[in-house]
Amino acid sequence: MSSKGKAAFATPDEISKGHENMLSVLEERKMRLMASKSLWDKDVNSTIDHILRLNDDSLTVDLLPKLTECVRDGEKVPSSSPALTMGACLELLSLLQRMLNESKYEDYIVIVLDFLLTVTNRWWKTLTEMSNPEDLRHSKSTPGMYVRLIEMSDRVESLAKRRSRAGEKARVFSTLLKQL
Repeated sequence: MSSKGKAAFATPDEISKGHENMLSVLEERKMRLMASKSLWDKDVNSTIDHILRLNDDSLTVDLLPKLTECVRDGEKVPSSSPALTMGACLELLSLLQRMLNESKYEDYIVIVLDFLLTVTNRWWKTLTEMSNPEDLRHSKSTPGMYVRLIEMSDRVESLAKRRSRAGEKARVFSTLLKQL
């Protein structure tokens, strides 16, 4: 307390002093999320294009849980749009593969693995039927999805050796990949 009996509180300017860079980063992230929300409300494919165009790992990680939920639930997002398709998910795989290979953040890897597990489970039957690629009942995206997932096997095996949440997720995903 000050000498006049009032508690001394820091002003917002005093609190933010020395944190200008972080505030700038957070403000930019907020703007990117708001733009993504606007696109999401119109069309989920526009949101995926936005994610790919920006190539921003933090934005991707912010949006992946909702995309994971949409894949899992087969939810129409937004209600006027079709459900998230295998083709839309396939478009994300190269970005997600890079994140698995390069990310130093455990949480990012866990979120990416959650999405990959969900995608694999959602289209499990179609992916496991790839032994007959001439079967025209499959989506045109199935071969690409299959190949991209298999390409991740070595990295997933490496992650599976960790004693962490990412390691646990990677062990589950690795088991699925071996069955494809």
